[in-house]
Amino acid sequence: MNRRVQGVVFDMDNTLLRLHIDFKGMRKETYAYLSEHGFIPSELALEDHTTSTLIQAAIDAGTMNTEQIQALWAIPSKYERLGMRGAKLEQGAYSLLTELEGQYRLALVTNNSLEAAKQVLQEHGIWHVFNLVVGREQMQQLKPSPSGYMTVLEQFPEIPASCWMSVGDSWIDGVASAHADIPFIAYQGDEEWMQHHGVRPIANVAHLHDIIPYIQVE
Repeated sequence: MNRRVQGVVFDMDNTLLRLHIDFKGMRKETYAYLSEHGFIPSELALEDHTTSTLIQAAIDAGTMNTEQIQALWAIPSKYERLGMRGAKLEQGAYSLLTELEGQYRLALVTNNSLEAAKQVLQEHGIWHVFNLVVGREQMQQLKPSPSGYMTVLEQFPEIPASCWMSVGDSWIDGVASAHADIPFIAYQGDEEWMQHHGVRPIANVAHLHDIIPYIQVE
């Protein structure tokens, strides 16, 4: 069987692992810190941003010193640690990954720290299936920037972007994938919110194994 798709790159949070991260609380506290210190415009609309886009906007402004940036990153790190307690694999994640292992290059791109990702992936016995895991330390910018996906492409130069498939639950995964020219499959994605951000996935699947027909092409 000839396969057009040679590699699959996954998001982690609520794609492969069902985490309990308080994303709303994380975003609100991040916004409060940035607003209090004058690192973002007061008129910036919180509802139009994720924690990652807030942080990136503040860093791009170039007004924060090293100590302030460290204090800023401590906010999402706190929520990540709390949210990863009791994390569970998404239904079908383990069987899907073991089925794909060895047939495709498997990568994971997450806005979480690499250390946190490695810990939770090892706890659930799936760290070893990935040929590459990209955390925020390996990115120049967080998703929705394509930086993490470009890192994947750079690590596997023999596989063109069109021969990868990206899978994620959020619009930021879709935007990042599109900017890296990688086709995107949404997993239980919010279609209205994705359309709002211009994301047009090739499919929006309800179960992880539903991606199989899109990556196996005779």
